[in-house]
Amino acid sequence: MTRFLALLVLVAPLAACTDAGWMGDEGQTAPGFGETQSHNLAAQVVNPRAPDASQSISMDGTKAAAGQTRYQQGKVIEPADTQIGTVGGSTGGGSGGGS
Repeated sequence: MTRFLALLVLVAPLAACTDAGWMGDEGQTAPGFGETQSHNLAAQVVNPRAPDASQSISMDGTKAAAGQTRYQQGKVIEPADTQIGTVGGSTGGGSGGGS
């Protein structure tokens, strides 16, 4: 009995090696197989049309230096309120209190 249980424990994980989940009827991969990998790769691309090294990047050094000075002095200019939008047309906050 112990040998049977030991064999069962060793052989049971092999059930996960089946191809039933990703193979189609004729042995071809199912439609959509591999899209997750393509999506994750695309999500890691910062800018697919980034300028190459031969193009100069436009930058105003005076403004950059002024911004760095303001940052070091603790006088950072706060950005304007960037509200993305409202869902349902209501912007009120809830109290969340219970009884």
